[in-house]
Amino acid sequence: MTIQTDFESRFASAVPAIQWQPWIESVWPSYSCLTYTDGNKEAILNLIAHLLVTEGQPGTSAARTAESKSVGSVSVSYGTSSSTSELATFFNSTRYGQRYWLLTGRQVGARFV
Repeated sequence: MTIQTDFESRFASAVPAIQWQPWIESVWPSYSCLTYTDGNKEAILNLIAHLLVTEGQPGTSAARTAESKSVGSVSVSYGTSSSTSELATFFNSTRYGQRYWLLTGRQVGARFV
């Protein structure tokens, strides 16, 4: 199977708003030192979903953490990640980025060629 086929089978029915875009295949390796293997498949598919969401595909949105809202005696807050790392903030902006961050054990970074 190809990375596109794997992505579509993983996300097409679960999240129809996230659609494969041809440009993503050349972009995602810049965000990760991982290679696409069975052992890294789930992490990379979540990275691709994260990148597609952050590019603002219609019907998708970035996740937010609490900041402040009250209704009666119930209070909730929404905001951005409290992490001081810009990389952590970037990956924490969507649930797919959060999964990627978790699955890679925060061992992420750019690959230089």
